Amino acid sequence: YIQYQFHTGREAKPEKFNSRAYNKFVYFKGAFVDTFEQKYKDLSRFIELICDGKDYTEKIREEKIHCIVFLNIKSYGAGTNPWGSHNSGMRTQAMDDGYIEVVGLFGAPSMGALQVGVTGVRICQCKKATITTRKAVHCQVDGEPSYLAPRF
Repeated sequence: YIQYQFHTGREAKPEKFNSRAYNKFVYFKGAFVDTFEQKYKDLSRFIELICDGKDYTEKIREEKIHCIVFLNIKSYGAGTNPWGSHNSGMRTQAMDDGYIEVVGLFGAPSMGALQVGVTGVRICQCKKATITTRKAVHCQVDGEPSYLAPRF
């Protein structure tokens, strides 16, 4: 959501986004506002997550996850590793194993905490993941902001 706002703002008025300090301020402001708004705090109410035929929607609800990250590499968001390196009974993360790591985060504060080594909630590892939304949601696809329309 924050990156989508930044991206659309920069496209509308590129002259305003001409310094690294201003760009960081825009992100900080978005994260600060999201800390209180928590636009996606009830994510499990309007999405369904199926991985390799198993429904993980209840796990998203139980963990109170606001954001889902799909990884096929160890690095995300400026070099962080939300999957982590600890062994919790799941296979070691590898980019050539054919598996996607699915990680849950708790919104802007936990995304910032990734920068200091905090990890997300491991949801699963799978070969196929399907998300069905009942409401439009903001997302990133390969680092680019996007907006998914609902699909019933």
